Amino acid sequence: MKFIQNFLPFLRWFPMSKETLRADFIAGITVALILVPQSMAYAQLAGLPVVYGLYAAFIPVIVASLWGSSNQLHTGPVAMLSLMSAAAVISFATPGTTDFIEISLMLALMVGILRLALGIFRLGAIVNLLSSPVIIGFTNAAALIIGFSQLSKVIGVPFPRSDSYLLDLSNVFQQLPEIHWWTLIFATGAWVLISGLKKINGALPGVLIAVAVTTLLSALFGFENKTSVSPSLVQDQAAVKSIEMYSNTKKEIGRLTTSIANNNSQAKKLEKEGGIKNIEQAQALLAESNVFKYRLKQLKVENNKRRIELHGMTFKGVTENDTLVALYPQDTLPANATSDNQTWRFSNVKDNQIVLSSGGAVVGAIPQGLPSFEVPTIRWDLLLSLLPAALVMALIGFMEATSISKAIATTTGERVDTSKELIGQGLANITGSFFGSYTVSGSFSRSAVAAKTGAKTGLFAIISALSVVLVLLFFTEYLYHLPQAVLAIIVMMAVFSLIRIDPLIHAWKIDRSGAVTGIITFFPLVLILLRYVLMVH
Repeated sequence: MKFIQNFLPFLRWFPMSKETLRADFIAGITVALILVPQSMAYAQLAGLPVVYGLYAAFIPVIVASLWGSSNQLHTGPVAMLSLMSAAAVISFATPGTTDFIEISLMLALMVGILRLALGIFRLGAIVNLLSSPVIIGFTNAAALIIGFSQLSKVIGVPFPRSDSYLLDLSNVFQQLPEIHWWTLIFATGAWVLISGLKKINGALPGVLIAVAVTTLLSALFGFENKTSVSPSLVQDQAAVKSIEMYSNTKKEIGRLTTSIANNNSQAKKLEKEGGIKNIEQAQALLAESNVFKYRLKQLKVENNKRRIELHGMTFKGVTENDTLVALYPQDTLPANATSDNQTWRFSNVKDNQIVLSSGGAVVGAIPQGLPSFEVPTIRWDLLLSLLPAALVMALIGFMEATSISKAIATTTGERVDTSKELIGQGLANITGSFFGSYTVSGSFSRSAVAAKTGAKTGLFAIISALSVVLVLLFFTEYLYHLPQAVLAIIVMMAVFSLIRIDPLIHAWKIDRSGAVTGIITFFPLVLILLRYVLMVH
């Protein structure tokens, strides 16, 4: 029997009593109420459309629960690995493109294979080499960087991207006079609602209620409110010229990004083939890529500045018979003109039309239906380039999963087999990559909720995944108006709750060397994650 359980560990759940089924059902539904909005928010961190977060909350959740070691660990999209996934892929493709999605799925497959190999060879014990202060320092650093990367979405301003994250963050604060107040109101309202419901009754699904309420209000009051106009309607030639330059530069950035990825790919292929001529061609391609990278950096700086300037411009619309016929800078609106009473800001350029918005950003259309089975596209030319990132993600993700499993085990008395957990996590990522899932891992917040609501077996996770299936099949259209600021607040609340200072203070008193190690871990990781954030954005 023990031999069979090694291959089918979920057999330990049986036989189940009515009490166990009831507890797992309640825990599964409760976790699902958090899983749906979280998975969409984290997909955006990964540079992917929100639907890929829902895909990652389906098959991988089921597989990890069946083949994992912990009964309360919930696997799925997590903030840190979402950010790191985007950072690893950004060098090879533009976020949101088909190539970016394909490479993200390939990366999930690589992470899964590495975790599975570590589990098969029973190397899970390596996590024991990491002391508690090290894990705390690691978590604190990640939480700070991930949380502040969402700030611009909360106040509705662009996040200028340069080589200095702290300078960029400072520039966000400098845009406070241009804050979009309704965006901030929605974000603040979601935070108050989630926090308030948690204090009133921790069992209430505060996250889901906040998502439902803000989405409903967003739809009722037309929070998004976008319009597309011809450049000829804008009565400010300087603004039109700046928008045209922004659009052209954005296209050039896309072309350079593609050229760099193609050059790197071709160079790797030539180096692999060998030969003096091929090596020379590879070096020439890499040299050209370096030139492109320098130019790309310049263009990004220019367009970042231009984007901020455009956001600072406001326009008033002039209507005739309820039709928008002209747009004037806010302070130059003709005295006798009939205004539409809207304050418009630049949003984007699409199909030679200027997209303006007088509202905030929403999730938008989400494809309906379940992910189809599809073998991940293997980019052999990128395999070695992605391997270091895959290895780091495999270990960091496993450290996350093990940390929360052991924390929960201290209250449940459950024995956690780290090698078996590696196998479960590995299989989850491998299988998930065939169904549109990017890299997943164990979740701190959802696992804690599962334990708190009385989950007895991994069946609770399967129930949460089946709830996601219902969302994908029947409810995606109702999520269109969900404000992006609300998703940003969900991410910020989730990661900031992970920051812990007291354990480091306690460690300083009883284990000074361990505390020093945790502090030393914190600062280098801040620098590493700053690099990831800069690469992503």
